Amino acid sequence: MARVSSTAFILLLIAATAGAFALTQHAKLERSPIYAPHIDAVFSPNGKVKPVANIAFRVRHRERIDVWVESKGQRVATLLSNRAV
Repeated sequence: MARVSSTAFILLLIAATAGAFALTQHAKLERSPIYAPHIDAVFSPNGKVKPVANIAFRVRHRERIDVWVESKGQRVATLLSNRAV
């Protein structure tokens, strides 16, 4: 009886490992919702070279997004917000 239960446990463990592997592989192959970014190569915030940076990208599915500028871990400016007020 002990041999049957240990064999069943090992088979269950192998099946769970295979399921976890399949799940993580699927997550790695999932496409990013944002693609085709285009960002200006030259930008100068002090305004001497080029005071404005153009940023463009595409979104795979219709989604609500927020766009903000962050400096040293702090949100310094919100450029676009789709939150309901």
